[in-house]
Amino acid sequence: ARSAKDLHERMKAAGGRLVTLEAKLDGLLRVRTENMKELRRYLRVVIDELHLVLPPMDPRWELFGLNRPGSKETPDVPENVAVAIIENKRGNVTWPRSARAEYYRVWVRIEGVDTEPRAIGSPSDLDFMLEELPATGEMDVFISAINSGGESALSAPVRIVLALLA
Repeated sequence: ARSAKDLHERMKAAGGRLVTLEAKLDGLLRVRTENMKELRRYLRVVIDELHLVLPPMDPRWELFGLNRPGSKETPDVPENVAVAIIENKRGNVTWPRSARAEYYRVWVRIEGVDTEPRAIGSPSDLDFMLEELPATGEMDVFISAINSGGESALSAPVRIVLALLA
């Protein structure tokens, strides 16, 4: 069995090693911080040079891992999508304006037919008419918003249940 004095000496030695390692860690963190500052300065020079030779929407910006400076932020995902069925043959899809959207894309997924949503239209206004709906079945409708910065994710699906009118 170890004596209390032996354990005390070992703890004291471990504490000394801990202080030494913490000092080394502090030094390494300072070196890392300085290296990061230098790297940022170099990257800033590269980006400034790219601004001189590449147009703001040139796709080569992305080859450098950078966003195109001329592109807008991707629009918000459309919310509160609604579908009103008209005579069981058509559906009027409506949604409120999505921030930063220039136009929209309407997507559908017919249960038992489509495995993934498929695009069926790209209106610039806030509604779209679904034509020639299937006589029966279920269908999901989605909306995405688009601008020069890209396309939003799809909205939450709106499920339509279709049945023949008697």
